[in-house]
Amino acid sequence: MDEAGVIRLANCPFHRLAADHRDLVCGTNQAYVAGLLEGLHREEVTAKLEPEPGRCCVAIRARTQP
Repeated sequence: MDEAGVIRLANCPFHRLAADHRDLVCGTNQAYVAGLLEGLHREEVTAKLEPEPGRCCVAIRARTQP
């Protein structure tokens, strides 16, 4: 069951590459999504690296308040 308010891709867009180079591919994907959010000025959310079997490793979730 997904958490409310968390956005995850249903699958990894780079699955074939990630199979052999998971750390590099997932880190690059997380940086890409974070940059996209920054460019859209969406400061209320962040891209987190949260790998799960059968899903994209990046989750977009609300930033925690200090």
